[in-house]
Amino acid sequence: MKEKTKNVILYSIAGLFLIIVALVIHSYVQDKSYSAIFWACYTCMVLIAMGIFFRKSNLILAQICILLIPDLLWTTDFIFMIIRGSSLLGTSDYYFEKTRGLLFSILSLHHIFVVPLSLFALSLMKTKTNHKAILISFTQTIIFLTLGFIIGNGINFLPESEYYAYFPQFIPYPIIWLIVMFLFSVASYILVNIPRLIKEK
Repeated sequence: MKEKTKNVILYSIAGLFLIIVALVIHSYVQDKSYSAIFWACYTCMVLIAMGIFFRKSNLILAQICILLIPDLLWTTDFIFMIIRGSSLLGTSDYYFEKTRGLLFSILSLHHIFVVPLSLFALSLMKTKTNHKAILISFTQTIIFLTLGFIIGNGINFLPESEYYAYFPQFIPYPIIWLIVMFLFSVASYILVNIPRLIKEK
C-alpha cells in the first residue's frame, strides 16, 4: 500500500474518533450530563487519534489494552440482547433505553469498531511497540480510578458498582476494580502481540 494511501486511512480513522468524541460531548452537555464525558472510552479515543497523528504506536496500543476486553464484553452483550431480547452481562442495557436519542444510539456503537480500527491503524504504522504500552495503560488506569472517586456517578463503574456482588465482599471494590483492569490490560497486550510473537518464531 502506498504511503499516501496509508496516511489518508490513518487520518480518516483519527478524524472519525475525534468527531465521535466531539458529538458525544455535545450530546452530554445538552443533557447536562457533564460527568459522563469522563468515561474512559472517550479519553482513549482521543489518545488513539493523537497516537495516529504523532505516530506514537505505544500510546495507541495502551488504549487498545484498556478497551479491548471491556469493548468485547459490551459487543457480546449487545449482540446477545439483539438475538435473545434479554441482557447477558448488563453492559449494554443503557443502549436500549427508550430515552436515548438516535444520535446517541449511533455514537454508542463505537464499542464495536474502535479497537478493530485501532489495530488496523497500528498495522499501517512503521513504528514498533514495546512494553512501554502496558506501563502507559497501567498509569491511565490509576488516573481513571482517581477520577472515579472525584467524579462519582458510576463513571467507569466507580466508585461503586453492582458488579461488586460477583466478587469477594471482604476485598474493597476499588482494589478489585484496579486488579481486574490491570488483568484486562495484560491479557489484551498478550492477545495483540501473539501474531507478532508467532511471526518472530
